[in-house]
Amino acid sequence: MKVYLAGMFSTIATRKAQAAELRASGIEVTSRWIDETVPHNVEMKDVPEQYLAETAIADVEDIDAATFFVEFVPTDRELVAATVQSSSRGGRHFEMGYAYHAGLVILVVGPKENVFHYLPGPIRHFETFAEMKEYLESLNA
Repeated sequence: MKVYLAGMFSTIATRKAQAAELRASGIEVTSRWIDETVPHNVEMKDVPEQYLAETAIADVEDIDAATFFVEFVPTDRELVAATVQSSSRGGRHFEMGYAYHAGLVILVVGPKENVFHYLPGPIRHFETFAEMKEYLESLNA
């Protein structure tokens, strides 16, 4: 089982910890973005365009390598922190659309955030990471 984790870049530390939990359960995480070394609050204007292009390509490749796409809807606290630190870039929204079109099973952790969370098809919703992890573990048993 392979999963791609998508979330706001400012939540990279949390996503990295969650990836470690999933890996400990035997679930492969394809998201290389969680291992990026640029500061979590870096602005796009502060990194070279080539780096941004290479990162976008890697993210698409990582989604293509997955069978499940997990989108984390930011908590109010995460949104406030992101607003203070830098602007939200919205990459996770593109990624979910790409994953939907590619036919991946989409798991949304958190409340329904936009109209696309109501699309028909293989979209499941979970209130917490723990619930989503338990679901994946049950499928991976």
